[in-house]
Amino acid sequence: MSEPLFNIVTFGLIQPGADRNEVAEKMARLFKTTPEKLNPYFAGGRKVIKSNVDELGAEKYKVALEKVG
Repeated sequence: MSEPLFNIVTFGLIQPGADRNEVAEKMARLFKTTPEKLNPYFAGGRKVIKSNVDELGAEKYKVALEKVG
């Protein structure tokens, strides 16, 4: 039986008390891009960051994104 795959998605929400600009900068460093290119991910709505990730990879994304804010 094949391993389940996951999609990494965001809804443009940040953690309570976090600064949006700081979160965008940290996320840009994480994904090696600019905060401006990530603006659509903070505009609301469901956006897919990465598709078809195994469970271990999905957990790594979850932890990293929680640290970002």
